[in-house]
Amino acid sequence: MLLRTARCLSGSIEFVLECEPAFDYGRERGVWRHAGDSYGRAEVAPANEEPQVRLTTDLTPGLEGPRAMARRRLQAGEQVFCALSWGDGSPPASALSRLVWLTAALIVLACIVFAAAQS
Repeated sequence: MLLRTARCLSGSIEFVLECEPAFDYGRERGVWRHAGDSYGRAEVAPANEEPQVRLTTDLTPGLEGPRAMARRRLQAGEQVFCALSWGDGSPPASALSRLVWLTAALIVLACIVFAAAQS
């Protein structure tokens, strides 16, 4: 799983999410479709349907050909996330689980940095 978050610290920013995966070493473009009962979930796969990659976000992506795009103006303190998952990897379903994933990733990173500093 690949998880990304963006937070506006002050003022405002225009956040743009663009996702255009290519398959077979870039020779085959993906075909998107909305998945589940919300617009925050979509799946992309090559024409033969394997492998499939899932996009989960708290944005509302538009599916334009081989690309998924979303825009939102973030004000100070607002945050958005997106996750790409594949295979058996389950994306975070909510803001709480997203924070748990992010906290776990930061703990692992801190352990790696600490171990490297001790060497």
